[in-house]
Amino acid sequence: SSYLLMTFVHGKITKPRRTLALGAEVEKLAVRYLETISNKTVNRLSSERILITNVKYCLKYKKRLRRKPYG
Repeated sequence: SSYLLMTFVHGKITKPRRTLALGAEVEKLAVRYLETISNKTVNRLSSERILITNVKYCLKYKKRLRRKPYG
């Protein structure tokens, strides 16, 4: 499956600037984060070619998920 990619700018989803290949674990994390900030389904989002360029933020979010599970 193709990687889900997105860009974080002030907590909003923006048009892609550069592509970054993600590991499966980070990809799942990105999906969760996208759902959290957008209130959209991932299927609808993935059709919009969203890019992830801020992996460090994802990893921070992952640590928060460990402390307090999402959902």
